[in-house]
Amino acid sequence: MPTEDTPPTGLLMTFSDPAKGAEAEYDDWYQNVHLPQVCKIPGIRSAQRFRLIDTGDRESAGPRNVAVYQLDDDPQQVFGEMIARARSGALDHSTSIDQSTVSVTLWRANGAPVNG
Repeated sequence: MPTEDTPPTGLLMTFSDPAKGAEAEYDDWYQNVHLPQVCKIPGIRSAQRFRLIDTGDRESAGPRNVAVYQLDDDPQQVFGEMIARARSGALDHSTSIDQSTVSVTLWRANGAPVNG
C-alpha cells in the first residue's frame, strides 16, 4: 500500500476552460464537487487545480486551466475507472465546462523524484 512518502506512480492531467460566462460556476463545481468525487477513485492520491500565468511573452493557444491528479496505481487503469464512473453517472457533469477545450493526458513516472 503506497504511503505519503511513496512517490506517485503517475499523473493524470485534465486541461479545460470554463464555458463563456460560467467562470464562477466552473470554479465552484471543479473544486467542491468534481475533485472530491474523483479523489474517491482507488489509485488517486490527490488532485489540485492550476491556472496558467500570463507572462506576457507568448500567447497561449490552449486551455488555461489544468487539474493534476497524483496516482498510486497504473495510470491507464485509474483513467479507465474514471471513465466508467463518468458514464455511470457516479461523477457529476457540469455544463460550465467548454467541452471543446477538454483534453486528458496520462503520465507514468520515469525515474525517482529528485529533491532540492
